[in-house]
Amino acid sequence: MAKELKILVTGGAGFLGSHLCEYLLNQGHQVICLDNFFTSKKENIAHLLKNPNFKLIRHNINYPLPEKKIGKIDRIYNLACPASPIHYQFDPVETVKTNVVGVVNVLEFARKMGARALQASTSEVYGDPKEHPQKETYRGSVNPIGPRACYDEGKRCAETLFMDYYRQYGLEIKIVRIFNTYGPRMAVGDGRVVSNFIVQALSEENITIYGDGKQTRSFQYVSDTIEAMVKMMETTKDIIGPINIGNPQEITINDLAEKILSLTKSEKKLFFLPLPENDPIHRQPDISLAKKILGWEPKISLDEGLIQTINYFRGFLKHRERRVLIFTLSYLPFIGGAELTLSKTIENIPEIKFDIITANLDKKLPLFENEKNINIYRIGGGSKLEKILFPLKAFLKAARLHRKNKYHLVWANNSTYAGFAALLMKLAFPKINYFLSIRESTSEKRLKFLSRIFPWYKLVYQKADFIQVAGSSFEKRVRQFGYKGMVSVISGAIDIQQFQSDFCQAEQDRLRNKFGIKPGQKVIVSISHFADQDGIEPLIYAISFLKDTNAKFLIIGEGSKRKFIEQTAESLGIKNKICFTGYLPNPETIKILRIADILVRPAIFGGSGITILEAMAAKTAVISTLSGGANDFLIDNKTGLIIENLNPERIAEKIKKLIDDEQLRNRLVAYSEEIINRNYYWEKIHSKIRNILERLLFIG
Repeated sequence: MAKELKILVTGGAGFLGSHLCEYLLNQGHQVICLDNFFTSKKENIAHLLKNPNFKLIRHNINYPLPEKKIGKIDRIYNLACPASPIHYQFDPVETVKTNVVGVVNVLEFARKMGARALQASTSEVYGDPKEHPQKETYRGSVNPIGPRACYDEGKRCAETLFMDYYRQYGLEIKIVRIFNTYGPRMAVGDGRVVSNFIVQALSEENITIYGDGKQTRSFQYVSDTIEAMVKMMETTKDIIGPINIGNPQEITINDLAEKILSLTKSEKKLFFLPLPENDPIHRQPDISLAKKILGWEPKISLDEGLIQTINYFRGFLKHRERRVLIFTLSYLPFIGGAELTLSKTIENIPEIKFDIITANLDKKLPLFENEKNINIYRIGGGSKLEKILFPLKAFLKAARLHRKNKYHLVWANNSTYAGFAALLMKLAFPKINYFLSIRESTSEKRLKFLSRIFPWYKLVYQKADFIQVAGSSFEKRVRQFGYKGMVSVISGAIDIQQFQSDFCQAEQDRLRNKFGIKPGQKVIVSISHFADQDGIEPLIYAISFLKDTNAKFLIIGEGSKRKFIEQTAESLGIKNKICFTGYLPNPETIKILRIADILVRPAIFGGSGITILEAMAAKTAVISTLSGGANDFLIDNKTGLIIENLNPERIAEKIKKLIDDEQLRNRLVAYSEEIINRNYYWEKIHSKIRNILERLLFIG
């Protein structure tokens, strides 16, 4: 480029965009970076902010571009779109809009300014290719209704719009199809294979591989991609594209993982999980056209690029001391779906420090505990008033800790007690990001009561910067209270490995003897806090209709109504059929689920449904209500039997049906196992929550 140009880069604070902005500034151009920071980080362009030729505008291209702020433009590079599966599947409708509405806005602006526009398209337009390597003439093999279609078809539509503006309006356009690119400034937790592998290796975690690892990819270092994009932009008007930009060196995912383990000197192993739907088996560019037209081909070898990228992540992980403050009414050793999900999540993010403030519900527990990256602060004296006093006490404790630790994120694990504490922190320290997880189901009546007694209860939702719900049924509540921000539906999940580990006969016999299970007896399990919302009382009455069945009922858990429930069982003459186990550690509970035949969950208001998922993974048939997150994965006569109402006789009928019908039991178990392996394994859910935390900690 001979003269100084004024250039707009949409998505300019992202991984590719920040490198492009830097490159263009180094060439002496004026650069305007436009970004809504949905997946980008200000850190990526922080070093450019003092450059007088650089300007940052926060804007979403799904709205008309701000002409007055931007001014006259010579070139537009359109990079605005989430590019990793975790990000573009996070809000697929928004992804499609970005590639249609957003692209129209960019093209209209280019048309008005008389500017040349380049579309950063993707190799994903080829789908799961039948041609190998892929040439620009190949039209692709894309599933238009699959989970990746929001991005694949969105990018195809964006190319269509660029071509139609060229044909209809004579707009100067360029289209490049970018293959897998990697390098410094990739986002931690974005789900892309190179960043995932490097972060896992540096964090001393096993490398997660989806599928058998024999699928192939071609990886190009970021500087090579940027050079090709700029060369393409400055070609003559008659060169439109599309042109492939990528490195034709092909490598299997297994070989890439081994290479990264070697370069990081990690001794961890490969861990295999099911391949996501529509994930391509091969991806390799034919770059003959780029060589011919641009006189370009990649220069950086894979080893050289990986070393630079590893060094970046090593420094990033070392110096990003950011802390998260968590409010949760209860925490380990008290086990429920919310507590289990929370503990599993934070244990698997060792690079972030977590401080947990929880109620002191048992005087025997220490007021402070530390383990690796987690500090636990228990507050209160263990009285019955601890729940009511928790929000205020927790806030006061948090405010003191904040003066010392300078938290970047406050996370409320459920919306009532923890939510109130987090709200007070957000009001007192507005710059802290506030993340709300909702995993508990609450009746409409109670929610209305809370809103009436505490009008500011709505602020628990409205002041959140991000809300995650454990099931689609929870989203209605969030919107009901006036929250207008991003909502992510992330169901519960389980650690599949726990259910595949060795479980010898001697251990099974030990459990049967411990809980009084006789040979030949069917084992029916229920897990309860002995609260009204658990529906445990109707279950006890249901058992009274099953006196003659050869079954043992195990009720796991503790709670204020346990004594009353035991007395009820005794008065009904069924105490000998039931074993009240009390609280059991989660590993012991899982073992019981593995020897059980049926799980019964008669909850009136349920949480994320972790117990159901664990039963499914343990190959135990399920009978449950549709409360809480269960609504998303419990399908009547497919993954379980649904309890429509809490009539004890009806519950008894369903239990009897499963006891007697082994074929039905086996069918439910088989279908449930398929669902679990496809959608609810821990690594998939964990990566989604990690992504939210990374976004709130490091983006924007």
